[in-house]
Amino acid sequence: MTGRLGTPAGSPILEMARRAAERRAQGRHIVDLTLGEPDFAPPGHVIAAAREAAGRVLGYSPADGLPELRRAVRHAVERDRGLEYADAQVAVGCGAKQVVFTAFFATLRPGDEVIVPAPYWASYPAMIRLCGGLPVAVECPADSGFRITPRALRAAITERTRWVVLNAPGNPSGATYSHDELASLAEVLRRPPPSRSCPTRSTPTSATTIGSTSASRRSHRICGSGSCSSTASPRRTR
Repeated sequence: MTGRLGTPAGSPILEMARRAAERRAQGRHIVDLTLGEPDFAPPGHVIAAAREAAGRVLGYSPADGLPELRRAVRHAVERDRGLEYADAQVAVGCGAKQVVFTAFFATLRPGDEVIVPAPYWASYPAMIRLCGGLPVAVECPADSGFRITPRALRAAITERTRWVVLNAPGNPSGATYSHDELASLAEVLRRPPPSRSCPTRSTPTSATTIGSTSASRRSHRICGSGSCSSTASPRRTR
């Protein structure tokens, strides 16, 4: 590919799954923890709805999702989370990967940094690089509950930080954040970024830049949260 999109690296999760399948075909007993696939059939009412839909005339749906589905999402978020949004603020995608990639593609410029607490979903670094950004992994050890702390977050932020990705519940750790923990992280994000007079990134010992790219200085930050399948540990390739 040319232009903004480069050639992404192969998925380590898919490579592990391929090797597991090869060994299973050789008759070996393999405990495969790579792909998070359900081990149960769809519920009966879902199957019935799919059959009923298949009998109707098909056509293109709106790019941001069916209006009735977006309304249902909006009501569910208001009911379960106490958050109110207008219909125009809700969009439905094909899954977490597509939605997160689209958000990165729409907001990242060359050199923008994305802070990713590690261990992390394996696709994050490749998605960020494809959009011209620089993934910055912040190690979250077991003694912190595999959660990023306000101190570690503050140390990883630079004038180029554009995104902070919170994957909760974390995969594979299962780590979640309390209200107070999220409030502490939000307080860090409300502070101004480091001075623009610093010409280069100063990476703390707990933060690792994954890959390299040119710098375009921006001070805006977006915080996203969600849970996606599969994870990887940071590669130390400054």
